[in-house]
Amino acid sequence: MPQLVVREMTRSEFDEWRNSAISAFADEQIAAGTWTAEEAAGLAAQDNAVLLPDGFATTGMLFLRGVLPGGTRSVWCGSA
Repeated sequence: MPQLVVREMTRSEFDEWRNSAISAFADEQIAAGTWTAEEAAGLAAQDNAVLLPDGFATTGMLFLRGVLPGGTRSVWCGSA
């Protein structure tokens, strides 16, 4: 059985994850017919900025990376 290693995300991993998350959310909204293709990227970025106003340094947030042999998965956790 492969061993999962969980560690904090690096800044560059966060930037990559954030860009991917914004793009995926924009695509989902376009597919749902909620936003047009022209407005989706900007609106998705605005929504992300509301949730993570200071990006990687947003207070109360924890950004983790799960590493398995052959792949990784990023996780965003908020705390109260």
